[in-house]
Amino acid sequence: MPIILVKKQEKDFMNMDDSVLSKKQVRSTIFRNKFICPPMGSNFADLGGGMNFEIVNHYKKLISSGVGMVIMEAVNISEEGMITSRQIASYSKNFFDMLYEICLEAKKKETAFLVQICHGGKFGGKGESPLSPIDINTIDEQEVKRIVKCFVDAAVKVKEAGADGVELHMAHGYLIAEFISLAMNKRKDDYGGSLKNRMKVPLKILREVREAVGNDFIVQVRISAVEGIKNGMSIDESTKVAKILEENGADIIHVSCGVKGSKESSPSADDSGEKFLKCANEIKKVVKIPVIAVGKIHSMEVADYIIENKIADFVAIGRPLLCDYNFVNKIINNEEVTECLYCNEGCLNRAVKGFKIKCVLNKED
Repeated sequence: MPIILVKKQEKDFMNMDDSVLSKKQVRSTIFRNKFICPPMGSNFADLGGGMNFEIVNHYKKLISSGVGMVIMEAVNISEEGMITSRQIASYSKNFFDMLYEICLEAKKKETAFLVQICHGGKFGGKGESPLSPIDINTIDEQEVKRIVKCFVDAAVKVKEAGADGVELHMAHGYLIAEFISLAMNKRKDDYGGSLKNRMKVPLKILREVREAVGNDFIVQVRISAVEGIKNGMSIDESTKVAKILEENGADIIHVSCGVKGSKESSPSADDSGEKFLKCANEIKKVVKIPVIAVGKIHSMEVADYIIENKIADFVAIGRPLLCDYNFVNKIINNEEVTECLYCNEGCLNRAVKGFKIKCVLNKED
């Protein structure tokens, strides 16, 4: 498969006060630009979720890529919630020490670093333990309390390791998203039915995490604005969800779409990704906190257009960074880049099957 090199046109972005290269502050964290590396599952962890130097080196490269913030891939908070057998686990014995090393590198490079924390819900149970995935429609109050505590414990550990914040994974059909979605939440008690009821567990997690980590630590949330399944989240409902999250302490809304492994969640070569930007913009219209847009944002021109036209406050570039770790540095400096084909072969398709990701174009790995 050939490597496609694209020469970007000259443009003086540095003169734009409100460009993608301008700084932005959220709580006590200053982002040196508005480029974001979103969480992308790697399956680089050891069996059972232990961290290793392959993960450390991977994130050191992403930290040096030129982005203003890196969000670590979904980190599992409880054994039965493990999405793949090689998903990073917050409770693994070396998690803190290796995360600490990554956070030191982020501070050295003046790159904000957040960790996405997640419970797989119905997609869980893929770890080495014999635990089964959780059914949100049958768990009791004690189990809810245990899960909330697991999120809190993971967030505290992330903060103590030196990260700038956590991202609560409320998207893609995982456990918190299951509570929110009418398509998945069939409960008949106070946790089901109306949106107010379906938001109770997500808000318990958000509020208790915020209380535990304090006011200087970022707590952002990723949601699927449109799930693309029958009775799933629509943009009308997700705008209401975003407002509720803002009112309850969320600092940033990271807007995605779809459920695990679907085309909705990761646009391919024949999908423009325009829907993702429209969803981010609809969310931005109803909240005052920053919004992250994601979905085939592949050039400096597109990124700056999004910021200049207030479609979103941050732009997330994912797969192009797996294709070329220096992608953002190169487009900022108007250099040739290895262009991502959005084929999903070495990244998404391998990740959802539990295999280590490896971009078909990246010759560094």
